[in-house]
Amino acid sequence: MAVVANLDVYAPICRIEIEGEPLPTTAVIRVSVDESIDAPSKFDLTLNEGLDIKTQRFIWLENPCLSPGNKVEIYFGYAGKKSNSLFKGTIKALSPSFPSTGIPSLTVEGYDLSHTMQKKMTKVNDIDVKHSDIARELSTKYHLNSAGIEDSKKKYSKVERQKGEKDYNFLRRLANKSGFEFFLQGGTLYFRKPRDTKNNKKTVKTFQYRKNLISFSPRLSMASLISKVVVSGWNIETTKPIKVSLTLKDLGTGPDISSLEKLIKASEGPEPQVVEDKAFSSEDEAKDIAKVELKKAINNFIQGSLESIGDVDLRPGNNIKIEGLGEMFSGNYYIKSAKHIFGKSGYKTTLQVRRIVI
Repeated sequence: MAVVANLDVYAPICRIEIEGEPLPTTAVIRVSVDESIDAPSKFDLTLNEGLDIKTQRFIWLENPCLSPGNKVEIYFGYAGKKSNSLFKGTIKALSPSFPSTGIPSLTVEGYDLSHTMQKKMTKVNDIDVKHSDIARELSTKYHLNSAGIEDSKKKYSKVERQKGEKDYNFLRRLANKSGFEFFLQGGTLYFRKPRDTKNNKKTVKTFQYRKNLISFSPRLSMASLISKVVVSGWNIETTKPIKVSLTLKDLGTGPDISSLEKLIKASEGPEPQVVEDKAFSSEDEAKDIAKVELKKAINNFIQGSLESIGDVDLRPGNNIKIEGLGEMFSGNYYIKSAKHIFGKSGYKTTLQVRRIVI
């Protein structure tokens, strides 16, 4: 059982603004914000429904402030402290409920701005540019903060967009080619190197068993363990074949690598992961892809679900540390997704995490 050291957690607060105007807190039954580094973030909000005595019209269902397309911003926090913006997006759906007994309710659903990017193909400069240049240009066109964009270094004479490829998938593919990750948080576009590296000492929170951890359910799977990645394809300019391979030893040395090699051997030596039929600008780019794929496979070796008292710092793309669970399951973890729920039982956060092994 988690030990509560800060009494502020008994007074969680949630503020919801639609088109800049706050919703009355008395109308809110439940709010959830679901963020991920692999998909657009979304929210759902359940309100007490009722009839206006004077007009005999539904208070919320027919309220123009809840019209699809309206802008939503959601803040979570605790009394006595500044609440933090956790979500920015737009309303996409309304789902009323009229039970045979009890009070009617209305659920409002929506997505962040990356959901819009899944539907559009925006013209950008694709000649003599870096992938990060394209990310920056799209952030401007979508009125997003570009503070999360890192320089991807390598410049391309031409960046091809696949047929019918929308902006969201376009950026995700470019991020994968650069060994980057791409996602939105609030109004900021992130296009950067992953933070799931063992030498990244920055953690937003440390959890300790029987202290501040409500629950943690990890799973170790040998299925994802590989010791080698083979990437093959061709040079996009010369059409000459390219084939590179990368092993664990190419990632470094030390006790962690040795332990992984023993585990892989114990798992009956899985076949190398093969990435085929890809166009590359150079052999170095193919090596970068191989490195990303190998690290991704290893760092999915241990995954888990963690529940804690609500905390707005627990967001995808951040690192946490878990202590007191033995050598195998204690250590640094990367947050893949986070679900923040505010309701009658208070404010809780549920994380999906993966262990940072290398």
